[in-house]
Amino acid sequence: MAFFILTLSITVTIFASYILFYISIGQFNLDQIVYMSTGRVMHNYNQMMNYLINPFHSTFKLDDFQSSAAGRLHFADCKKLFMLNFGVFIVSGAYLWFQRKKRVYFQKVFKYIAIVGVVLVVLMMVDFDGFFVVFHELLFRNSDWLFDPGKDPVINILPEQFFTECFVLFFVLFEGLNIWKSRAKKRS
Repeated sequence: MAFFILTLSITVTIFASYILFYISIGQFNLDQIVYMSTGRVMHNYNQMMNYLINPFHSTFKLDDFQSSAAGRLHFADCKKLFMLNFGVFIVSGAYLWFQRKKRVYFQKVFKYIAIVGVVLVVLMMVDFDGFFVVFHELLFRNSDWLFDPGKDPVINILPEQFFTECFVLFFVLFEGLNIWKSRAKKRS
């Protein structure tokens, strides 16, 4: 259940990012920063996300942004993490479905997971830059995530505030589901 809650929260955040990104275009004037229409910016975001979420899309290429080898490698690493997330989501969901009549409730486990989540949220609120760096250092084996806007101008449409909004959404979902599970009563 814990893996399902984690991957469900990530999956919902991934798909909700389309809405968050569209809002971010106007909120942070991304179209003006890259001298493109909102439609073109969104088109490139859709291409990026299609690469990341589509297991059959194997080449990272955006119509309006060049990409360095390091940038393409970082997106390939992100794609692997997305695929891992989706795989765990499907497997844990299927497992829970087939075991639904045999459920055992571990309210304390979800309570402790929620407490860890609160600690992470506090760290994120105190120093998002530091949190973001540690997050990337834990998940990526290299420093390809440090984009040079001259070589990978797509970073100009991916501001830190957008990632902050995605993290906030993830933590709201993750914390809410864990708190809900920690309060769930055992069915007789």
